[in-house]
Amino acid sequence: MAKRGIRPPEMPGLLRGNQFHPCAHAPEQVIQAGRDLAELLKAIGDGGLRERTLLEWFGASTARIALLAHAAGRPRPQFVAREFNLCDMRADFALLEIPPSPDVAPYLLLVECQGALPNSLFEASDRTLHYWGHDFLDGFSQLMDWHFVGYHEMLSQKIASLAAGHRKPLETMFMLVAGLQRFSMDALSERRLVWWANTVSLGTNFKILRFDDIAHQAIYWMESYGSWGVEPARDGRHVQEQQGLYQRSASSGLQNDKAALAGRPHSRSGAGAGT
Repeated sequence: MAKRGIRPPEMPGLLRGNQFHPCAHAPEQVIQAGRDLAELLKAIGDGGLRERTLLEWFGASTARIALLAHAAGRPRPQFVAREFNLCDMRADFALLEIPPSPDVAPYLLLVECQGALPNSLFEASDRTLHYWGHDFLDGFSQLMDWHFVGYHEMLSQKIASLAAGHRKPLETMFMLVAGLQRFSMDALSERRLVWWANTVSLGTNFKILRFDDIAHQAIYWMESYGSWGVEPARDGRHVQEQQGLYQRSASSGLQNDKAALAGRPHSRSGAGAGT
């Protein structure tokens, strides 16, 4: 869905849109949020769950939004925002890390969510390679627009004051969240998603996850590495070591998946993704 800067009316119980909220939640709250999300997704029927319902679920607390960062292998953000304006566009969520050392780059995660519907990732057809879903392609198009137009122009306005004093420029990750595992569990669909994640790049970082990936990977990260994100070391060298750990934990899953690329599916054009 194309999202512009005009926001819908605020919903009761949600964090106020288009502003950063400090993350004061405890690690246990994030783990519980991950478990709650997993239970919510298990209860979904064959018709899936619409985008707006999921956006409202995440937007109710900083701990729920922080799941998006931990699922991407990142530590706890210092600030999170929902319905975050990027010029005349809008990110569903923005998560900002401000490391204690000025020699470690601040980190921004911009998230686009689509629905968890049966056709969000792939649309059934008579072809062996199902068509990529309109939701998926629309979501990726949105990320492209942020990268090439929107987020550059807003950085100095909304983030510079929060990252004041840092010597390194802001790093950015773009993440698309769509679909459910059970709607794309066949081996061919899995390989196509791995191909996209390993081949398509926007700037330095791009990630695609399904909603149940968010729950499972965030819980795993918090239980395995979460203690590193509770009280970051103040020594610059130690902070850099932490950043290395975060990056290794985030990339380990994709590294294991690269073997699948040897047998990746090919479209008629030979590009590998299918159309």
